[in-house]
Amino acid sequence: MAITASSPRQQSSGQKSNIFLDVMVIKASKDVTEKEQQAGFQHDVAIQLELGYTDPEKSEWSKTITVGSGKMVRSEPTEDHPKGKVVDWGAGFKVRDLLLAAGLPGECGDDGEVNYPELVGKEVKMLTYISSNTDRGKSWNHFTSATRPDKSFIDYFIGQTKPNRKGNVYVKDFKDPNVSPENAMSSDTDLSGPWDDEQSIGKDFI
Repeated sequence: MAITASSPRQQSSGQKSNIFLDVMVIKASKDVTEKEQQAGFQHDVAIQLELGYTDPEKSEWSKTITVGSGKMVRSEPTEDHPKGKVVDWGAGFKVRDLLLAAGLPGECGDDGEVNYPELVGKEVKMLTYISSNTDRGKSWNHFTSATRPDKSFIDYFIGQTKPNRKGNVYVKDFKDPNVSPENAMSSDTDLSGPWDDEQSIGKDFI
């Protein structure tokens, strides 16, 4: 996961928001599942995206991130499918949501394969949250449709900072930035996830 250009955002401990929104165009898409697994990440599917900013004032910037699925839910192993068929996205919902955000079917094959080539050229809205631990702390990236209102997407994200039904919070170290669509800015970070693998986002996410 690497940044391919400098950020259009200035780092500042006094910035008004730690949530940033941008409409991005997917310039390239690559399956890096095997590479991520060799690096020790427990992804059943991992898609690397090269993203460009659609805002003309940011056209010189781009970034590369990897969207990892986490573990999907599988059936019992069989001779034809030694690992079992994928029967549910499970923790792979981040990849599913990327597909849906791009207007593609949110489905995968029996072994978790996804239609990543058709992501190229699609526009998506990306939310990036910077952890409040440090000025350049960890970040979470997530996607929705490019036409979704900023406030709706931010409100959805704020909801993910609350404890789930088991009392777990997956968006760690959250500090309310008193965010509003007016002060949402662009991001320069390159880490994706984690997000709650027990949340059922459904069509309302898009």
